[in-house]
Amino acid sequence: MTILVRKIAKSKWPAEECLQNKSDDEIIPTLRADAVTSCLRTSGDTLSLWAINDINDVEKAILSLITSPKHERLNTIHIALIHLDKITEQELELKETIGDTVISSYSETHRDLVELDYRKIGFFCKIILSSIRDGNIKKVSDRQQAELIKRAASSKIVDQKTLNPKLQYSLWNIAYDINGNEMVKNEDGTFSLVKVPATPLGTSVTNA
Repeated sequence: MTILVRKIAKSKWPAEECLQNKSDDEIIPTLRADAVTSCLRTSGDTLSLWAINDINDVEKAILSLITSPKHERLNTIHIALIHLDKITEQELELKETIGDTVISSYSETHRDLVELDYRKIGFFCKIILSSIRDGNIKKVSDRQQAELIKRAASSKIVDQKTLNPKLQYSLWNIAYDINGNEMVKNEDGTFSLVKVPATPLGTSVTNA
């Protein structure tokens, strides 16, 4: 059964004990505004999700979430694991789209909830609440994320130089541009090429 993954800020949602013996209709009117405007922020009336075949593939979804070219740093995150039938029960429409990750083989696992409106966002709120009730929220620490990326880089799933330079530097204390040339960290936190290009990543110099 396909599982859909959405990153949320768990602290903005009701705790599990607060959901006991209460219906969604009782809870939704009192949801914090940040839960909706932050965790369910849309673009073009769409909401981003990642699809995996089963729970054993959850690391693929996590990697997809944290390897956008714009992703600069790792922080502890929570993800909601949503079974596809929860989406179809609410008659929400999914569309296959290309995801924003440097891992090209994972980009096609991205899905968008489309044609969203006030009513449909309410339906999706119920789905998130159901995930919280059922214990289908997974916490992923920054340390776990770092280990995932490093392991994926060692396995050639992730190409280090395609990651954001700030993220590279935080993980390996070195950063490269897309061509594999070493970059230097400036005092203002930006990165630029070293004056004398270093040996491109993945190559070696041999003496004649």
